[in-house]
Amino acid sequence: MPTLRYQKINAMKTARQLLQQHPCGFNFIGPLAPVQQALYQLSATGCGYLVVMDGDAYQGIFTEANVVQHQAKEMATPAWVAVGQVLHQQALPGVDLDTSVEEIMQHMHAHHASHLPVFDGFRFAGVVSIYDVLEALISNPAECFAVPLEKELDEEAVVA
Repeated sequence: MPTLRYQKINAMKTARQLLQQHPCGFNFIGPLAPVQQALYQLSATGCGYLVVMDGDAYQGIFTEANVVQHQAKEMATPAWVAVGQVLHQQALPGVDLDTSVEEIMQHMHAHHASHLPVFDGFRFAGVVSIYDVLEALISNPAECFAVPLEKELDEEAVVA
């Protein structure tokens, strides 16, 4: 029985396009800043994350979940603990600017992540959040998935 191969023809939305629609911008903090400052900054900006940078070097993404997980593990998170101390020890996988929304969702699911860093080569380019992905899905689901639009028979599978 011949098998069908699908050609992906539709243009898929990418991390680059999600970043262009990004309402939050970049909110940076250094790894030595106290957690109390980071929490205040999260509250003041209304953004769900802070990008931890040491100069030009990306260190991670700080969220309230970092504090909760650190507190559960250490039984306390004093205000003077540094942001870098509460970051996850296992780094999140980064995606590049041309990563599709479908692939971003797969990474988020596989790593239980609500935010992923985006890189342009080795340069930090931004953060994609689960909210960015949901917005893309709601506005135009067809641009988020590799839907086969044409079928073609696999010639090797055709039996004479």
